[in-house]
This record gives sequence, structure tokens and C-alpha cells, in this order.
Amino acid sequence: MTVIQLQLNLWDQLAQAQRSPQDANWQQLCLAFDTAIDQTPEGLRLATAADAIVEMAEVLTARADEFFSTWRRVPEDGPVLDKDLFTTNPKNQKIAERGQKGKRGKRY
Repeated sequence: MTVIQLQLNLWDQLAQAQRSPQDANWQQLCLAFDTAIDQTPEGLRLATAADAIVEMAEVLTARADEFFSTWRRVPEDGPVLDKDLFTTNPKNQKIAERGQKGKRGKRY
């Protein structure tokens, strides 16, 4: 049985990466970029590379936007802490007093 590996060209991979930026395989995308530039006629290489880099930057931008949109879900007024967090119970009071005294019981 012969196995045939389907390798998408650069533009197909870029289109796929734009549809799903978080799942983009950057190593494969960079390899496809190198291959595409090598196979492009010399007079068109710079323009082709520029177009591809612009599309790759758009994928990275979409990826960053998605990351920051999930990161911004924290309330703007900061995390909400339990009201009892800083209250002292008898056990915590004894620990705090021990921390303020030296080994001989002197307060510093």
C-alpha cells in the first residue's frame, strides 16, 4: 500500500490558518513559505514574500486578538475577594503575635 502525503501549498495553508488562527501550525507554514519563495520566479519573489508575510501577520493578529479577548474577561474592577479574607480569627491572631515577637518574647 502506498501512502501519499498531501501537502497544501502556502496560500491554502494561509487560508486555513486565517479560518482557525489558534490551530495554525507555524512550523509547517514557515516551511511552505520557504518552498513557495524558492519556487517563485526571481522577479516575483519579493512581491510574493511581501504578500505572504502580510497574510501571516494577519493570522498572528487574529490569534492575539482572540487571546486578549479571553484575557479581558476579568472584571475591570479587579478580582473580587471574600470579605472575611482579612478578618482575624483567634488562631490567626496568635500567629500574628508570634511573628511580631523575637525569640525571647521581646517585640521589635
